[in-house]
Amino acid sequence: MAQYMIVLPRADPSVLPVLPLVRHLYIAIMETFRLGKPLNVVSLDADGKGKLVTLPVGAEITVCGASAIPSCVEVLCDGSRYNAFEQDLRARAEKSSATSSS
Repeated sequence: MAQYMIVLPRADPSVLPVLPLVRHLYIAIMETFRLGKPLNVVSLDADGKGKLVTLPVGAEITVCGASAIPSCVEVLCDGSRYNAFEQDLRARAEKSSATSSS
């Protein structure tokens, strides 16, 4: 099994880099989204075993960074960390006005 490591430079949170996690798809770290459709995510325990969880419509999630799972991002929802496929996140969520700066 291939292992991936992404090293991010230390920077002011307002200028954090955009992660190229999936070819041609980009999501900025600390970007907040509100789900328009349920989103299946994976919760990893301390041993790295995954559990499938479905986040409900209306849930607010924040992208925390890269995931240990290829093609995924790590997200925070209600104080818990999950791994979500970036493509699924884009299809089921819209940017929250709380973090939209463009």
